[in-house]
Amino acid sequence: MLPTSPPKSDESPHELTSAIDMDAPATSDDIQHMLEQFMKDMSAICRDFEKAISDLDHSLQRTDLRVDLLEITDTKQTNLQFEPMSWDSAANVFKIQLWMGKIDPLGTIFGSDVFQNQ
Repeated sequence: MLPTSPPKSDESPHELTSAIDMDAPATSDDIQHMLEQFMKDMSAICRDFEKAISDLDHSLQRTDLRVDLLEITDTKQTNLQFEPMSWDSAANVFKIQLWMGKIDPLGTIFGSDVFQNQ
Protein backbone atom coordinates (compact mmCIF):
# COMPACT_ATOMS: atom_id res chain seq x y z
CA MET A 1 0.00 0.00 0.00
CA LEU A 2 2.69 2.44 -1.03
CA PRO A 3 1.98 5.67 -2.89
CA THR A 4 1.26 4.90 -6.52
CA SER A 5 3.25 7.88 -7.76
CA PRO A 6 5.36 10.62 -6.24
CA PRO A 7 3.58 13.91 -5.58
CA LYS A 8 3.70 16.35 -8.45
CA SER A 9 5.50 19.62 -7.83
CA ASP A 10 2.44 21.62 -8.91
CA GLU A 11 0.11 19.96 -6.39
CA SER A 12 -1.29 22.02 -3.57
CA PRO A 13 0.74 21.49 -0.39
CA HIS A 14 -2.50 20.60 1.39
CA GLU A 15 -3.48 17.72 -0.83
CA LEU A 16 -2.88 14.41 0.84
CA THR A 17 0.17 13.04 -0.90
CA SER A 18 -0.30 9.40 0.09
CA ALA A 19 -2.31 7.46 -2.46
CA ILE A 20 -4.10 4.43 -1.07
CA ASP A 21 -4.28 1.15 -2.96
CA MET A 22 -7.56 -0.24 -1.67
CA ASP A 23 -6.90 -3.74 -3.07
CA ALA A 24 -3.58 -4.31 -1.32
CA PRO A 25 -3.42 -5.37 2.33
CA ALA A 26 -2.09 -2.67 4.62
CA THR A 27 1.03 -3.30 6.64
CA SER A 28 1.90 -1.53 9.86
CA ASP A 29 4.67 0.33 8.00
CA ASP A 30 2.13 1.54 5.43
CA ILE A 31 -0.21 2.74 8.14
CA GLN A 32 2.64 4.45 9.99
CA HIS A 33 3.71 6.18 6.76
CA MET A 34 0.16 7.36 6.06
CA LEU A 35 -0.25 8.69 9.60
CA GLU A 36 3.07 10.55 9.40
CA GLN A 37 2.10 12.07 6.06
CA PHE A 38 -1.33 13.02 7.38
CA MET A 39 0.27 14.77 10.38
CA LYS A 40 2.65 16.68 8.06
CA ASP A 41 -0.26 17.76 5.86
CA MET A 42 -2.34 18.84 8.86
CA SER A 43 0.62 20.76 10.32
CA ALA A 44 0.99 22.66 7.04
CA ILE A 45 -2.72 23.53 7.04
CA CYS A 46 -2.53 24.71 10.67
CA ARG A 47 0.54 26.86 9.97
CA ASP A 48 -1.23 28.51 7.02
CA PHE A 49 -4.36 29.09 9.11
CA GLU A 50 -2.33 30.59 11.97
CA LYS A 51 -0.55 32.89 9.50
CA ALA A 52 -3.88 34.04 8.05
CA ILE A 53 -5.22 34.75 11.55
CA SER A 54 -2.01 36.60 12.44
CA ASP A 55 -2.21 38.69 9.25
CA LEU A 56 -5.83 39.57 10.02
CA ASP A 57 -4.90 40.45 13.59
CA HIS A 58 -2.12 42.77 12.39
CA SER A 59 -4.41 44.50 9.92
CA LEU A 60 -7.07 44.96 12.63
CA GLN A 61 -4.46 46.52 14.92
CA ARG A 62 -3.31 48.92 12.19
CA THR A 63 -6.76 50.23 11.37
CA ASP A 64 -7.39 53.93 11.91
CA LEU A 65 -11.06 53.34 12.65
CA ARG A 66 -11.98 53.77 16.28
CA VAL A 67 -15.27 52.06 16.99
CA ASP A 68 -16.71 51.53 20.44
CA LEU A 69 -17.24 47.79 20.54
CA LEU A 70 -19.70 46.55 23.12
CA GLU A 71 -20.25 43.08 24.46
CA ILE A 72 -23.64 42.03 25.82
CA THR A 73 -23.01 40.46 29.21
CA ASP A 74 -26.55 39.77 30.34
CA THR A 75 -29.32 39.25 27.80
CA LYS A 76 -31.93 37.78 30.15
CA GLN A 77 -32.72 41.03 31.92
CA THR A 78 -34.70 43.87 30.43
CA ASN A 79 -31.88 46.25 31.35
CA LEU A 80 -29.05 44.96 29.22
CA GLN A 81 -25.61 45.45 30.68
CA PHE A 82 -22.81 46.39 28.32
CA GLU A 83 -19.09 46.29 28.87
CA PRO A 84 -16.45 47.73 26.57
CA MET A 85 -14.69 44.95 24.71
CA SER A 86 -10.92 45.10 24.41
CA TRP A 87 -9.44 45.28 20.91
CA ASP A 88 -7.89 41.82 21.41
CA SER A 89 -11.25 40.30 22.39
CA ALA A 90 -13.01 42.04 19.51
CA ALA A 91 -10.36 40.80 17.08
CA ASN A 92 -10.82 37.23 18.33
CA VAL A 93 -14.62 37.39 17.98
CA PHE A 94 -14.25 38.90 14.51
CA LYS A 95 -11.74 36.22 13.42
CA ILE A 96 -13.91 33.36 14.65
CA GLN A 97 -17.07 34.71 13.01
CA LEU A 98 -15.22 35.48 9.78
CA TRP A 99 -13.69 31.99 9.73
CA MET A 100 -17.11 30.40 10.29
CA GLY A 101 -18.56 32.44 7.42
CA LYS A 102 -21.09 34.09 9.71
CA ILE A 103 -20.25 37.67 8.84
CA ASP A 104 -19.61 39.98 5.96
CA PRO A 105 -16.69 41.96 7.40
CA LEU A 106 -17.90 45.41 6.33
CA GLY A 107 -21.65 44.88 6.42
CA THR A 108 -22.07 43.17 9.77
CA ILE A 109 -19.42 44.85 11.84
CA PHE A 110 -20.10 48.43 10.74
CA GLY A 111 -23.73 48.17 9.64
CA SER A 112 -24.72 47.27 6.09
CA ASP A 113 -26.38 50.63 5.43
CA VAL A 114 -23.12 52.53 6.01
CA PHE A 115 -21.58 51.37 2.74
CA GLN A 116 -24.71 51.28 0.56
CA ASN A 117 -24.82 55.03 -0.10
CA GLN A 118 -21.26 55.31 -1.37
